[in-house]
Amino acid sequence: MGEINPETGGLANQYTQAGNSVLAQLNRAHDQALKQLSSSLAARGALESGATGVGVGQENQNLQQGMSNAYEQLLNNLLGFQNDYATAAGGARSNLENSLSSAYDRAVQMAEQNPGLYSSTPSPMATPTAPSAAVSNLVSRVQSGSIPTRGFVTSKPKPKVVADPYAYTRTSYR
Repeated sequence: MGEINPETGGLANQYTQAGNSVLAQLNRAHDQALKQLSSSLAARGALESGATGVGVGQENQNLQQGMSNAYEQLLNNLLGFQNDYATAAGGARSNLENSLSSAYDRAVQMAEQNPGLYSSTPSPMATPTAPSAAVSNLVSRVQSGSIPTRGFVTSKPKPKVVADPYAYTRTSYR
């Protein structure tokens, strides 16, 4: 159906084939009940009577009721898991909201206690320092021409002119 990936489906099939699943247990009980019905009717000489059809019909109904009960139990379990998840997610959301509110309250309290520390006025910028000797030396060598700059971009490249492919031009064919 697409709800279960192939690996999980394969493991479920192995579990059923091993006789451990609810479905396998229901099928085993059904098979045993049919064998017991046949043995009981054969012992009384009524195996070929209408009692066989009635007994098989009742046992099939019992199997269907057992499968219906198992399905209902599965749905109840899934609903319980969903409710547990929703409760946990709601609790986590509530904890997050409380934590954010508490952090905001602490930040406001700290700002009130130390108004200058958290002001919105930017601090004065640091005064620029002189370039290091290595940088100054490199700049002077480039300016004097002792280091070639060929291959380096020294100005903006000029844009290329591209013909407009949608422009209409009249061509005469004579």
